[in-house]
Amino acid sequence: MDFREAVPGHRRGPHGTVGGRRRQGGMHMQQDIICSGPLTEDGLTEALEIFSRLLRPHRERMYAYYRGEQSVPKGDAVQGRPNNLLRVPFPRYITEVHTGYFLGRGPTVSFDKEASGAVFDRISGDLDLPHLLFDAARDMSICGMGDVLVWLDRTGLRACRADPLFCFTLHSDTGSGDLLGCIRLFRRGRERTEGRVYLPERTLPFSWDGQHVTLGAPEENL
Repeated sequence: MDFREAVPGHRRGPHGTVGGRRRQGGMHMQQDIICSGPLTEDGLTEALEIFSRLLRPHRERMYAYYRGEQSVPKGDAVQGRPNNLLRVPFPRYITEVHTGYFLGRGPTVSFDKEASGAVFDRISGDLDLPHLLFDAARDMSICGMGDVLVWLDRTGLRACRADPLFCFTLHSDTGSGDLLGCIRLFRRGRERTEGRVYLPERTLPFSWDGQHVTLGAPEENL
């Protein structure tokens, strides 16, 4: 399996090549992990290492700016004057204004059949879809990635916001960059992390001890 993430630098690991790129005027952080071939335990281990080493720290830093919790380098103070370190959360203001302009009113969907529109309106109301989409748009504004996880279980259609600090996507290395799946992590104490791979037709539970992934039995994706 071959993995690439768009950050500066190149390396070749045991399961493929990890590369990078720059945009003029600064670094562009790609939010997706690109892979080819079947998803194996070794391949998923490398993807999780990329996420933990590069993507999650970047997103945590962006959320710190949003919350006004970023570090402030202390410069030289004029002798005899206080050197107060103030954090002004302009990123939060910009995010809220832009997200409100973008999705202050939820998107509308048109259907050829009135009955289909009525079904969609009912599902949208049951899932609180406008608020979920707003939350995802806010995440995208903050860190460049926002997802809503939608699934079907025995009780019906369900949906929730996928926290970008515990979720990332896998895309193919084809020109279209098709979505292969979504990885969601759940902490189970300090030493162990559990997760689930969401694929089009099935889900794969797994556990990760920080060194290697162990895949569980696949489960049908309703």
